[in-house]
Amino acid sequence: MAAKTFNLRASFCRVLALAWMLCFIFTGCMGGGSGGSMTPPPTTGDASNPDIIRRGDVLLIRLTGVPDNEGGVYEETVIDEGTISMPLLGSFKAAGKTLGQLKSDIEAAYREKKIYATPNVTVSQSQRFINVLGEVRAPQRVVYTPDMTILKAISACGGFTDYAQKREVKLSRGSKVYIFNAVEALRDPSKDIPLQAGDQIQVPRTIF
Repeated sequence: MAAKTFNLRASFCRVLALAWMLCFIFTGCMGGGSGGSMTPPPTTGDASNPDIIRRGDVLLIRLTGVPDNEGGVYEETVIDEGTISMPLLGSFKAAGKTLGQLKSDIEAAYREKKIYATPNVTVSQSQRFINVLGEVRAPQRVVYTPDMTILKAISACGGFTDYAQKREVKLSRGSKVYIFNAVEALRDPSKDIPLQAGDQIQVPRTIF
């Protein structure tokens, strides 16, 4: 009887060990999938400068000083390649520039290509957003501000649900995905990650 009990306990331990191994493999694959990274993005950069144009920004561009039927206001989204499309110029680099630099560059391009002699361009930004999805109490688009971080964005959505996997929060930025440990950041706020306009946060559901 004792031998049978021992064998049952040994079998149970082997099953439990196998379950933990599969769980580790599964969560590791989910966290480091194609295009992903286990390393958080740099915490420095131009995130504190709201005038810098980034991928995902929506720009309102007014073109005047040209024939009446060729001017107007254009709404352009900065695509992943960092460009917008301008009439008669085609693809035009925008990401990384300030609004003033983009204005000057567009005007100069029209003059250099002898398309317009005296173009006048004004550039402004529509409101910027962060998308927060998954296990938060109110998933939504959050208005971006220069001091926005992952924890602040989640807080703006009512915080985590009871089923949130806080150790594997996913931050999507362009074509890259980063894994963020919110538990560590809650203990040490210096580990919180500043966000950029257009970022997306996905809070997964715990498997337990």
